[in-house]
Amino acid sequence: MIYNEQIESRPMGDKKILDYLEAQNHHRCLDIGGVQRPFASKFVTTYVDMVKPGDWGKRYPGMYEPYPEIWNSKLILGDCETDTVWAELEQDVFENGKYDFAISSHMIEHLSDPEGFLGKLPLVANEGYIAVPNKVFELGRGREFSEEGLNRCKLIGYYRGAFPHRWIFTIKEKVLWGFPKLGAIEMVDFGFEDKLKHYKPLEFGQLGFMWKNDIPVRIVNDSDIGFPDPQTAVEFYRKELGSGL
Repeated sequence: MIYNEQIESRPMGDKKILDYLEAQNHHRCLDIGGVQRPFASKFVTTYVDMVKPGDWGKRYPGMYEPYPEIWNSKLILGDCETDTVWAELEQDVFENGKYDFAISSHMIEHLSDPEGFLGKLPLVANEGYIAVPNKVFELGRGREFSEEGLNRCKLIGYYRGAFPHRWIFTIKEKVLWGFPKLGAIEMVDFGFEDKLKHYKPLEFGQLGFMWKNDIPVRIVNDSDIGFPDPQTAVEFYRKELGSGL
């Protein structure tokens, strides 16, 4: 189940989880994608990531000084969508039991199959926390570039959200909805453009939620939008993204 979902800033989400882990005395925790920002290193015993702390530390010298515990944690190196990584995680769980808690912060928006990942996560952890950019961030324009950036990258205008993100997420009635970031949405007026704060910094640009036992997911696919008339798909996006967090 999904609970305690809210629009938040990243520091708000971090504090919420650190306080929770402290209160629950959880010390067998998994962080998937957290090597680049190991805010919960005091509690994390295993990281899954595509980068090594040593390599990342060379790129950003001194970044791990507040998080010395990361050097004593186990690292499963690889893509979290591969069978190899999950086989190693499942072996760990077989030998040591499920993780108390799993963290995935600003990671699932990059995945090709978030539904598959979220279905497997409860198999290796009892509960956890997920954070993603919220829909206001992902639908807003000018999140990554100033005018100088447009000229440098030879862009003809500001695109929505962040360039490498594949999904827009919202939560409706305790279900996480995932909308693929189709190219056509660049041309859609969603009807709430004034609320997207285009070209402005966002303090509350994160959707965070806790989960326990399972993670209800609704992924939008061709059965929703694969119609001969594109207007049907446009109206579906406009309607469904107009509600929820």
